Amino acid sequence: MSRAVMILADPRDMASLNFEGIQVPGFDRVIVRVADYARLKEEAPTIKAEIERDNVGLVIYARNDQVFERHSIAYCIRYFQTGYSSLSGIDTEEAFSQARSMITDLQGGEGIFEAPPIAAPTKKVASQPQGTFSLIFDTEQLACIKLGLPRILPLLDQYGVKATFFCTGFVQDVYPKILPVIAERGHEIGIHGPHHEWMAGLPADEQRRRLTAHVEQFRQYYPVVGANFIFRTDAHTIPILVDLGMRYCTAFALHHYKPMAYRQVNTQPVPIVTDKGGIWMVPVPAETYDWPWFGTRLAIDSALVRSKREMGQPHVSVLMHPFRDGSKTHLKQLEAMLEYLTQKRQLKAVTLEEHMTEPAPKQADARIYMNYLRVDGSHPDGYQREFWSRAEYYWDRLSAVYHGLKAIGKNPALVVEPENITHAVHPEAPTGGTPIAFDPMAASQDYPDGPDWERFLKLLRESGDDTQVFSPPSAEEQKAFISKLKKPRHLRDVTGLPPEAAIRVVYKLRKGRPYF
Repeated sequence: MSRAVMILADPRDMASLNFEGIQVPGFDRVIVRVADYARLKEEAPTIKAEIERDNVGLVIYARNDQVFERHSIAYCIRYFQTGYSSLSGIDTEEAFSQARSMITDLQGGEGIFEAPPIAAPTKKVASQPQGTFSLIFDTEQLACIKLGLPRILPLLDQYGVKATFFCTGFVQDVYPKILPVIAERGHEIGIHGPHHEWMAGLPADEQRRRLTAHVEQFRQYYPVVGANFIFRTDAHTIPILVDLGMRYCTAFALHHYKPMAYRQVNTQPVPIVTDKGGIWMVPVPAETYDWPWFGTRLAIDSALVRSKREMGQPHVSVLMHPFRDGSKTHLKQLEAMLEYLTQKRQLKAVTLEEHMTEPAPKQADARIYMNYLRVDGSHPDGYQREFWSRAEYYWDRLSAVYHGLKAIGKNPALVVEPENITHAVHPEAPTGGTPIAFDPMAASQDYPDGPDWERFLKLLRESGDDTQVFSPPSAEEQKAFISKLKKPRHLRDVTGLPPEAAIRVVYKLRKGRPYF
């Protein structure tokens, strides 16, 4: 059966835009489906049935959640689990004219991308950097290329910043000049999926076919070594990435605020070993998508404090999106971030490739089971926020076990298959292990010399031949630890309360729709 693309258009889009003659590389036909964006969640089951009936492999949204009423498309992206992109404009007052320019690109067979000239830095670079940072740009919407990058690239030039761009094969198909432009400026190129689709749930052979073609396409322009598939992969994906020569992949480890403190989680990369070799999992502790600049800045500060304690020098990776951060509304916030990181904090910009120079270990004598779906956010139960199942906390507990085992002289690593494992963390623990009523997250907060850390190391040393499964402690002990997490430990925890409270009030008033 031929593969189709579905363009999801609001009735007002139909009145202002002409979708006739659109061609999408790799697909046989284009279906235009009218849907009220204010009711997308209610219409989603009907639309999904049509997607399955018509063999739709890619949904292109006619608008995103940054323009007009900012209705969220996130639920549908996750619910449909197809490929995804958008031809939406990014500046509300010009959104329709911007969308028309991208429709013209799709109708013409090759998109027009006007690359800004390369410019020498005009901002002073720190002669003795106080640490490092990495900017990550997920690049999957057409507006990322057409509208965002022509504004963002000159800013990066101005501050002498080299960033990492994770791109989909779709944007490269439509705008074939974009990867050479990114590479020419010294930025890193990583893979983000052929069409930003869900790999999770696809057979391993099909994942391998798609990812192999994706990597081969991109390696014409850059020696790709990194992948970003947050929310969209499973245990099959990791060995394939290793086999394709990827050195690292990414995972959310956000430093979110829970009054009255930032919940710090591990910022250090942790290795995963497979029968194909090893790969680093790189945590991303800060992002810009849902926050104003001051909210992102406080998360950055939190991550820098944690990373200095863990690694000896500060490092933070920040996730961004050119369709959002390149809009007129947010471009000044991007410049404020660049000014803050390079001038005030005196940090040096490095790509993730430069950050991850050491090869991951290929074997381990202590194997920590990780349910990749939970860390990745693709778990069947959704993105859980309970204390023992929240993705960031699960990641922090796994990381604590890894660092604890290293501290007692082991050679540990994470594994994605539950065979021959020595350690695991609730709630993703195989049956038959020995439960240990202790929260590794308590140890991670005390790393490297607190009493909970020392207690944790003692438990690790006393482990026998059975699989150690770290499980919730007594209700009283868990309650005491959660209370401890809520108490401010640094000045930023106190100063963060007013802005973080304001952000939550705004989201409540907006009924969950994006505002910042």
